[in-house]
Amino acid sequence: DDDKLLEYLNEEGRSIEPTWYIPIIPLVLVNGSEGIGTGWSSYIPNYNPREISANVRRLLNGEEMVPMDPWYRGFRGTIEKSAKEGGYIVNGSVVEIDEQTFRITELPIRKWTQDYKQFLESITDGTPNVKDPLIEDFRQNGDDEIVDIEVKMKADKREKLRNLTIQNKVYPSLCIIVLKYNIM
Repeated sequence: DDDKLLEYLNEEGRSIEPTWYIPIIPLVLVNGSEGIGTGWSSYIPNYNPREISANVRRLLNGEEMVPMDPWYRGFRGTIEKSAKEGGYIVNGSVVEIDEQTFRITELPIRKWTQDYKQFLESITDGTPNVKDPLIEDFRQNGDDEIVDIEVKMKADKREKLRNLTIQNKVYPSLCIIVLKYNIM
């Protein structure tokens, strides 16, 4: 139905894509955006298209819009509002297997598996230049799409880490501290 409103480009006698699109919802909110300009920077997280559509309808009907929280399709962690105005804390997901072993099944948004693997290597026993290793070993069982990292803590560090995390009021493991990530 919108085709009549669009002006199409012409290439070699064929009509191709429109000169510009007229989206019905603000796509910058769907896809998110991050950028730096001279003296300015911006970060807009992704939002749920259904919530965006509902707010657009409210706006068109002259109603009050409802605040939205960031949303990422397929993300299995949690997103919580932070005490800082407009900020959010994005948590990955960690499951305790036993006293020494944890399974990481989700990393925070914008935290990549390869980067996290490098971090784990930097605190693993047996890695060159690691003075006081926190973990005995880790195993990456996932792939490009599925996060599945099993981490085995050093037995002598377990209680020290448990005390540290309880003071910070987060899940009692090193992994969740590292998995917390602020979006500002």
